Amino acid sequence: LELVSGGFDTSTSSARALSHWVLTNDRPLSGVEGEGNVPEIRFPGFSEPWVEKRLGEVFKRVNTRNSNNNTNVLTISAQKGLVNQEEYFNKSVSSKDLSNYYLLEKGCFAYNKSYSKGYPMGAIKRLNKYNRGVVSPLYICLKSLSNQQDDFFEQYFEGGFLNRQIHKIAQEGARNHGLLNVSVVEFFKDILIFSPSLPEQQKIADFLTTIDTKIQSLTQKKEALGQYKKGLLQKLFPAGFGSAQPTENCFLNHNANRSLTRPLSRPLSGVEGEGNVPELRFPGFDGDWETVKLSSVANITMGSSPKSSAYNENFNGLPLLQGNADITGRKSYPRIYSSEITKECQVGDILLSVRAPVGSVAKSLHHACVGRGISAIAAK
Repeated sequence: LELVSGGFDTSTSSARALSHWVLTNDRPLSGVEGEGNVPEIRFPGFSEPWVEKRLGEVFKRVNTRNSNNNTNVLTISAQKGLVNQEEYFNKSVSSKDLSNYYLLEKGCFAYNKSYSKGYPMGAIKRLNKYNRGVVSPLYICLKSLSNQQDDFFEQYFEGGFLNRQIHKIAQEGARNHGLLNVSVVEFFKDILIFSPSLPEQQKIADFLTTIDTKIQSLTQKKEALGQYKKGLLQKLFPAGFGSAQPTENCFLNHNANRSLTRPLSRPLSGVEGEGNVPELRFPGFDGDWETVKLSSVANITMGSSPKSSAYNENFNGLPLLQGNADITGRKSYPRIYSSEITKECQVGDILLSVRAPVGSVAKSLHHACVGRGISAIAAK
C-alpha cells in the first residue's frame, strides 16, 4: 500500500507538473519559448505570443446581491471547489440574513482571500456543481467577458499563476486571521494575466481536463485501496484492541509511567479473531499476541511548547511540530521553526496528536522540536 500510495503521488505530481509547463508565464515578457509570454511547450499550430492583459479586461466583477433569498450558501473547498456549506462543515456557519451575500450563477468564479495549504495567496474556484448559489461578501466574485474559454482560466487560476500578482497588491503584513487585505479595485486593475488565442485556450483546456480525469481516477483507486486496508487491519490485528471506549489507561497516561495501552473489549482468548489472536495470520505464525505497556517497547517523548518569541520562518533552529495542524497524509509537515528547542523527535519517529483533535498519527520526516500537542514514539 505504501508503494501504491507513492506511485499515486508520483503520477499526480507529474500530471500537475504538466499543467505548469503548459501555463508557464511568470517571467518578464520575452519572445523566447519558456519565458514571459511564450510557454515552454506548445501544441503544433500555435506560435503567436500570449497577450498580456489586465484581469479587468478579461473578467468583470459580480456583485449581485441575494435579493431572492437563495439559501444555497457556498464555501470554497481546496479539493472540491465551491460546495454547499452545510454539506462541507456539517453545519451552517453563515449569517442568518443572506441578503447581503453575492449571488453566483453556474460558471462564475469566486476568490477566497484566506490563505490555506497549497494556496498561499488564496484560492479562486469556479461554480460547477450548482446552477446558483450565494457566497460571503468577503469573497471577490467574477465572470469572464465574451470570447474567453472558462475551462482554460479555471486551470490558469488553479495553477497559482496569479500568486505573484496578488502578492504585489496585498498590503504587507495585513492579515487578519489569515485574511489577505486585497482591494477589489486593484484586483481587477493591477493584476496582469497572459491570454492565448481562443483556439489555443480550448486546446490547453481539453488537454488539462484529460489529466484531471486521470487524477480523479487515481484518487478513486487510492480511496478504494484505503478501504481495503481498513478491512485488513480489522483482521490482521486482534479484535479485542481499540474497540472499547477510552478509559484512564487509554492513550498517554502521565501518571502511570507514561504508558500507552488500549483496553480489551473482550477477555483474552486463544480463538482466532477474538481477544489477543488476530483473525488472519501469515503462514508460520501462531500463539497469542502479548499485551504490554507501550513504554516497555518504545521511548515516549511528551512535547513541550517553546516560547512564541522563538517562532520564526527564517529556518533558525529546528522545525516545530505543534499538533494536528502539522500532520498531513500521515506525514509531518511543519509550518514554522523554533530557535528554542524544548523536546525533540527524530526522523522515523511515530507522532501522535495528544490535544484536540486527539489521535492523529504520522511518521516524522524531520528532526524537529515537538510542542505540547505532539507525543513522539520511538521503538527501543
